[in-house]
Amino acid sequence: MEEFAKKHKWKILLVAGGIIFVILCALIGWWALPVTLFLLLCYFVGKCMDDGGMTKVKDFFKGLFADRE
Repeated sequence: MEEFAKKHKWKILLVAGGIIFVILCALIGWWALPVTLFLLLCYFVGKCMDDGGMTKVKDFFKGLFADRE
């Protein structure tokens, strides 16, 4: 279990933060779509952090917002 937690540290932390955010949004009454998108973003950033650190996160966002010619 400890090895799993070390390997997936950022996914676990960011998804847990996303779940807390979702619960707070549900209590406040926000829409489901932005909340779900935030949770997915937390998962993908956590996955990138686990796979390659900040370089991988920067590459992800550069690819996401790259100019399309």
